[in-house]
Amino acid sequence: MSNNITKLIILIVLISIFSCKKENIDLPKVDFDFKEIPKDKKYKENVYLIDLEKLFNSKEKIDLEKYLKDIDNKNRIKIRVLTIPSKNTSDKEWEISSFVSLNGIIINMSKSMKKIDIACDTNINTILTEKIKESIITENIIPEVSKGNYYIGLKKGLSEIVSLLKKKD
Repeated sequence: MSNNITKLIILIVLISIFSCKKENIDLPKVDFDFKEIPKDKKYKENVYLIDLEKLFNSKEKIDLEKYLKDIDNKNRIKIRVLTIPSKNTSDKEWEISSFVSLNGIIINMSKSMKKIDIACDTNINTILTEKIKESIITENIIPEVSKGNYYIGLKKGLSEIVSLLKKKD
């Protein structure tokens, strides 16, 4: 009798296991891969712009740093901008903080790779969906970038991001 009960329990467990359906979840597209960053790396906390590709002149860099710092101080939104000249850029050449946590956004730009990407933490992803991020890139940033105006395009994109996030508060 106990042997029959054991077989019945095993049968129920097996049926349960094989009847579970795997849910199809669309994961967001990631254009930049940061998996190679060492876990014990010390990051620069107060850097908002890392321009490895040298897309901005010194005046633009100072203005962008100030603008991004003001966004952080006023809205508690940590936005960082990283320009990357190539996929082969050494991690020693750039260090970013672990800001993609609560209210963190990173904008990756690469003229040489022809890529622009906006990545957010999960709290902000509910507001800045993939569709909205793509719209910010195509409608605000790319029109200026295609004219060589990286600074103006980035400022327009940042302004749109802040505007959208303020509307949700």
